[in-house]
Amino acid sequence: MAENTNRTFICSGLFLDIVGYSQWKVADQIALKERFNSVLSGAIAGVATDDRIILDTGDGAAVSFLGDPEDAVFAGMALRDAVANQEVTGGPRLQTRVGINLGPVRV
Repeated sequence: MAENTNRTFICSGLFLDIVGYSQWKVADQIALKERFNSVLSGAIAGVATDDRIILDTGDGAAVSFLGDPEDAVFAGMALRDAVANQEVTGGPRLQTRVGINLGPVRV
């Protein structure tokens, strides 16, 4: 019989998207996504890679935190602060929406 490898965890989920992403020209979308990825990387840098799962959604990301539920809150606040304090030298300003959820995640 085949071994079942599905596992369910209680996780904190951080859901993020770039506001107005589809309205920008492709070059601006690429620049926004690169800035977003950089800001997100910084926001989750303190969380061990084994304690998180990242799903790129194209215009944002979904991050599941398998460890401390507060990791999602702290990452969301770090992302919010980084976006609020960004210096824009050219192109559109990065604006994001952030949501947090706690519940079961099947891996």
